[in-house]
Amino acid sequence: MTVANALFTEQEVIKETNSALEDIQETLALSLVDSLKAGDHITTPTVINMLKDLEDMQLKYYDARILKIRTALFLGHNPR
Repeated sequence: MTVANALFTEQEVIKETNSALEDIQETLALSLVDSLKAGDHITTPTVINMLKDLEDMQLKYYDARILKIRTALFLGHNPR
């Protein structure tokens, strides 16, 4: 597999992951709205922590994917 093919494949994986992360963000936002409508007490720190957790999950995913790609390309393998 050429580097160009590997990068194209990785681009597709990133697009799929971004779509999944957007779904998670939407679900998070809707659950917050539902909780507020139900009269639940949600503090600002709780919301901030939820968003930080989501961001941490995204960063860990991207760091792992980048490391996997670099290692595979270095070894001459398919990074998928």
